[in-house]
Amino acid sequence: MTQKTAQVIFIIFNILAIFSVTYALYDFINITSAVKKQEEIILFDSGTYYLLLMSVFWVLSLIQYAGLKNKLASLLKYANQALLAWFLMMILLANLIPGYLSDKLEAAGYTKCDDPREISRVSKGESSFYIKSGCE
Repeated sequence: MTQKTAQVIFIIFNILAIFSVTYALYDFINITSAVKKQEEIILFDSGTYYLLLMSVFWVLSLIQYAGLKNKLASLLKYANQALLAWFLMMILLANLIPGYLSDKLEAAGYTKCDDPREISRVSKGESSFYIKSGCE
């Protein structure tokens, strides 16, 4: 693989990271606004927040940019720690956000119901929905 091809693929992953993180934030905002509106049924997938892990590519881009600028070369000695810290923070967020939303939904009077349309999957997370009047 040429260096130019590798750079194009890296840029594509950065663009995909923008869409992935935006979707995770959109889902969070959508669920919290649905709770405020007291909607009858709220769909919830706890695995959505693992899309935040794609933001690691942003840190890699910053490290690459720092490597290209001689003025920022002193920051490169902390690159490994920064990347690891960001990765761990995103894993922590991916696990804490579903718990927070689940608690918020249950505090608002919603009952968690299993989604019968859920397809068995290998990925982490669980697809369910919350109903105001209880499961049927």
